Amino acid sequence: MVAQLASATLLDGPLRQDLSVPQGTTVAGLLSILKVDTSGGLVRVTRVDGTPVDPSSTIGVDLPSGVLLALSGGRANSEALTRAAGRVVSPWVRPTVATLTLSVLVAVLVITTLLAPLFAWLPLSWPVRGVGAALTLVLSVGALTRQVVRDSAAGVLVGTAALGTIPTVVLPVGWELSGQLVLLCCAWGGLLAAVALWVFHRTATTVTCVGLWALVAVVGTGTALTGASSQAVWAVTLGLCALGLTIVPSLSFRIPDTQLLDLPLVTTSAPTVRAPKVSAPAKITPARIRRSLDEAHGRANLLVIALCVLALAAAVDAAALVDPTTWQGRCALALYLSSAAALALVPRSLRSPLGRIAPRATAVAIVVVALTCHGMTSTLGTGVVAAILVLSGTAFALANALAGPDGPTALVRRLGDIVQSFSLLLALPCAIYASGAFTRVWQVAS
Repeated sequence: MVAQLASATLLDGPLRQDLSVPQGTTVAGLLSILKVDTSGGLVRVTRVDGTPVDPSSTIGVDLPSGVLLALSGGRANSEALTRAAGRVVSPWVRPTVATLTLSVLVAVLVITTLLAPLFAWLPLSWPVRGVGAALTLVLSVGALTRQVVRDSAAGVLVGTAALGTIPTVVLPVGWELSGQLVLLCCAWGGLLAAVALWVFHRTATTVTCVGLWALVAVVGTGTALTGASSQAVWAVTLGLCALGLTIVPSLSFRIPDTQLLDLPLVTTSAPTVRAPKVSAPAKITPARIRRSLDEAHGRANLLVIALCVLALAAAVDAAALVDPTTWQGRCALALYLSSAAALALVPRSLRSPLGRIAPRATAVAIVVVALTCHGMTSTLGTGVVAAILVLSGTAFALANALAGPDGPTALVRRLGDIVQSFSLLLALPCAIYASGAFTRVWQVAS
């Protein structure tokens, strides 16, 4: 005789489970099947209206089939209490202040003892540079051993960058070293530091950091070996950074292919001989959801910081290409303006405070660099450039004021989509033309 089944739905915080049990199963037996510890009185079972449920009640007899039960003081509440206790023990103010203080101290050490002597800004002997490198190593490694620094995208990026500058201590001071050689040494040093950090702490943030440093090191090495102009490379980098920031949400959150399968279709269709075995979908739990969101948040912050820093460095180094009197210089100016427009509109797809502030601040800096470079001031004059800056700032403030408390209207959002698409479509071709690639190809072809 087939036993009759009864259904029940159990709510444990954000977790919802639909269950089928034999008719007559008690609530206590259902909880024991789910391995819910009811000892100590910490877990209570209630109906959705808050009415307590007797653990000896049977499902399908005392309680109707399809009953909705809720756990109070269950897994979700215990996890929330654990996180709250962690915040009480380690508040965010002290770690943040300590991280900022340590970053400033390491930056001062790196600039004064490692980088400044290489460019003859500050004459220092080799022992003093060695002491500075040792202090930088101790402070950076000590900071990266703390969990709060490793969980921060800025902490990982700053720590690996500081460790990457240590190999420059072996470079001779008396020689006339190019900035490209120093940057190349720092890039490979940062890659080694990121790989070492990934070996000991394999997280999504460290993996992304390794990929970024590897990309910078490979591009820098290729530029040095081919003898390409650094300004041309930085111009293309500016356009690529504008494009990269628009796809940060897609790069930061990854969904496995097995989550996108149509499982009913897969199970009803006959598999082929070479078809891979379809693995069962993993159980979705609040802990796994929180871990995926934390990894995506850290990866997105790291990409935003790295791309904004690269875009700002590219804008400063390639500013000499801007010249309103030549077509190449006009394309460089169009590159700056289109990249700034794209960066200013990027925060619409980002939700973190860093993602909303950093791209817009970088866009403002790019516009200021483009308008205050030598090519613009010598052609338009300082007064005209200052007037353009004032009008641009006023227009930006007016646009934010007209947005209102509920955000921009649908028409404004649509106009923003059009401007962003046009800016991204214009950025890379202008970068390639401003770098002189078309001129070189024309010379070779002719």
